Amino acid sequence: MCLAPLMSLLRNSKRVQAMEATGRVEYYDVNRGFGFIRCAGIDSTVFVHASNVRTEGTTLQVGDTVALDIVPGERRPVGKRVTLIYGG
Repeated sequence: MCLAPLMSLLRNSKRVQAMEATGRVEYYDVNRGFGFIRCAGIDSTVFVHASNVRTEGTTLQVGDTVALDIVPGERRPVGKRVTLIYGG
């Protein structure tokens, strides 16, 4: 299932809607406070900022499985409400 048309629709809509997804952390820099998550069905990676990680007391690491809401961003999809499901 290709989600590119859905992401295009979300980007063009006046009201921003979130799409729920799960993915795996591909890169995360604790010192800089951001990273990228790979989700099935999305061509590009999803950008995640540390302020959107909801799991307190832990930081994301490469290989972690997470649940997140995906919203359109300026350059690429952005992850909001990121929650750790399984540490990788």
